Amino acid sequence: MAEIKMTFSNLEKRHLSNCKDYKDKKVMYDKLISQFDNIESKLNRTSRNLHRLVEDHMEISHDTMLLMGLSINQLDKTQSRLDKMELDLKEAKADLKETKDKLDKTELDLKETKDKLDKIELGLKEIKNKLNKTELDLKETKADLKEIKNRLDKTELFPTNTTNIFNETKERLGNELSEKNTKLKKSQDELKDTKAMTKLLSVHRDWIGIFNRKLKKKLGENVFSEIKEAMDNARIYQTDITQCSCVKKLEEILEKVGMSFKNFKLLFEIKQLSNEKFHKSPNQTIKDAKEQLLRDSFPEEQKNLVTSLTKLFNALEIWDPHH
Repeated sequence: MAEIKMTFSNLEKRHLSNCKDYKDKKVMYDKLISQFDNIESKLNRTSRNLHRLVEDHMEISHDTMLLMGLSINQLDKTQSRLDKMELDLKEAKADLKETKDKLDKTELDLKETKDKLDKIELGLKEIKNKLNKTELDLKETKADLKEIKNRLDKTELFPTNTTNIFNETKERLGNELSEKNTKLKKSQDELKDTKAMTKLLSVHRDWIGIFNRKLKKKLGENVFSEIKEAMDNARIYQTDITQCSCVKKLEEILEKVGMSFKNFKLLFEIKQLSNEKFHKSPNQTIKDAKEQLLRDSFPEEQKNLVTSLTKLFNALEIWDPHH
């Protein structure tokens, strides 16, 4: 396109230059024609004057003859100039024709170039229309892409929300499971303790009963009843019974067999927890029960009870060595 425009510009410049040359040569040609016409007019007048003189048989003096000779010479010179001017006119005419041909050719080239430029302009207009349509399509495509992106963002957000919900649910279920496991572990521990306690009571409950009966004989029924009542009051009302006279008498007897009121209190409370289905084996001796107590394993919380039972068996061995 730039090359065509440059060619058109060069043609236009050349055309303008040719037009200027044509105008200059036309002016010169017109000037020569004017001079030729003037000289020809003078020559015609001189010729007519000479003819009149000849026709009128006028007497011509020597000076007149000389003047006429000069006029004839001048006419010859003028004729020569006219001939030369005619030749120049022919050349000028030829130049004008050549210049006109160049102008015509340049004008034709300009017309062809203009037609090409018109076609190019039309093509550019079509391209511009296509570009405008393409730009409109791009805007529509951009809008569609934006809508698709929004949908994708929403779609991408959905798994994120689902993942968050899943993680929250997983965490909640994990916490609930952990809490249930903790409760289950606690229940298992309690069951284990209960099982151990059940085993302990099933084996040694009756020995506690035997111990209490022998202790009852040593204290007397009234004092033993006072001790039981004091123990119940202490359990129900949380009162301190260590200064009671019946407790003092109990401590005196227990001290002789290496026991304390604390040991008795623990055994008494354990006896209260037992029920009628727990009994010792009918043929079990104190020695057998004591050995079984040492063999069996118990939770840490029941170590004090084991100690108290051991002391109970020691007391029974003292009070009833033949049992």
